[in-house]
Amino acid sequence: MTKYSQAAAKAEEMKKELQQKVINFAENFKQNPQDIAEYLKFSSQFYNYNSRNTMLIRSQNPGARFCNSFKQYQNMGLQIKKGEHGMKILVPTYKTYLKIDGGLVALSNATPEQKKAYKENKTESTQKLFFKVGTVFDISQTNCPVTDYPKYLDLGYKSEQHAEIYGVLKSYAENTLNCPVNENAFSSVTLRGYYSPANNSISLSGNFKDTTRLSIFSHELAHAVLHNDMELERPTEQMEFEADATSIMIQHYCGIEISESRLRHISDCYKQMLANPNIPDKAVTESLDRAHQAYKQVVTAVNSELNPETQQKEVQGKQKQTRTKKLLDLLLSTVPENQTASDNLQSINKFYDDVDLLAKYEEKHNVPNDERLTEWFGDYGMNVPKQKATPQAVEQRLKHFKGLEVNNNQTTLLQTNQVNNTQPQHLEQNSSQLIQTQTSTMPQQPILPGQLPNMGMGGMNFGM
Repeated sequence: MTKYSQAAAKAEEMKKELQQKVINFAENFKQNPQDIAEYLKFSSQFYNYNSRNTMLIRSQNPGARFCNSFKQYQNMGLQIKKGEHGMKILVPTYKTYLKIDGGLVALSNATPEQKKAYKENKTESTQKLFFKVGTVFDISQTNCPVTDYPKYLDLGYKSEQHAEIYGVLKSYAENTLNCPVNENAFSSVTLRGYYSPANNSISLSGNFKDTTRLSIFSHELAHAVLHNDMELERPTEQMEFEADATSIMIQHYCGIEISESRLRHISDCYKQMLANPNIPDKAVTESLDRAHQAYKQVVTAVNSELNPETQQKEVQGKQKQTRTKKLLDLLLSTVPENQTASDNLQSINKFYDDVDLLAKYEEKHNVPNDERLTEWFGDYGMNVPKQKATPQAVEQRLKHFKGLEVNNNQTTLLQTNQVNNTQPQHLEQNSSQLIQTQTSTMPQQPILPGQLPNMGMGGMNFGM
């Protein structure tokens, strides 16, 4: 066996070990449902990682607070201490295959002629998702002085700010989610609050103030982010589990002690999910991923309003510059030879934002993977263009989907289809069906990440 094949076999073995570690971690929830709450508190620090990798990080270092790869720390001007061993995670990666003579040939193994035909769009291709083993380190494993930790660690909020946080989230619900919040909706002490998907509204009791009110509201707001689609077919216990999970992370972030009733409720919902034969085991991790996304969406809204000048934003800015450079490298290496990708930072940033928005539209409209111009880049939080996705093609596709969202009548839809030759094939074939269902299915509010099914972190499973 060659040295290369030995390394590949070892990597495959380690990948299987990590996958089994995730399964074992999740299996522990069955025996000890109360451990879910502790996991969620830990997860509130790592919403840029999916639930499986968060489980892996916690199983290897329960004290971890802020994790990055070796290279990401270098970009931040930090170095890993000698002798430190990182935590292993699973990183998604895509590999391109060319469809040649009825078979598949990896692009990396293709002949120069085959690669040339591929670049000229004369050869069909497909992409397959693989997972490779990656390594991340906690900030305590770097040379970062403890006095500088606040620059990178998100320390949350104090109880004195709970009233202010509630005000920010109430405004977020009403202005961004188009979800009215009705206070003093009932006088009974036993009634605390509820979310109504029928009219997308939240009703709260007027008997609770500040901390308790924020605790109650966090659960109902989670429903508003995750479950505002009346056609959503998901068992009640699963939706309650997702709202509880999101609420626990929000409360922990805001410095609110999790009540015994909330802990009992999520434990009961979890047991009901396990007992329901129509809910597969992998639905648990999918629900946790959705909760991660909703939590990130809510916390981002709070931070942008209450803490816009933190050093954390500076760190995120540096990370975005790294993503931008990676995107630029990708563009320069994949656009057809007869076109060029501008190296102007402003235009690249615009294209990055366009790709990110397009990914949400393609997911919302259930565009088949092989027809999409975008793909999710796993734990690194990137929506990136697929091979051959030029800025012009992305812009045209965006115009098409925005036309579908804005124009809700048959004539306009047909006109949109006629002028846009970059739309997915399935939209061309089913345009009459889309016309018939347009009024009932198109959302009347902005599309938000938490509203999309299986976006990003929720799109990966190991058959759990």
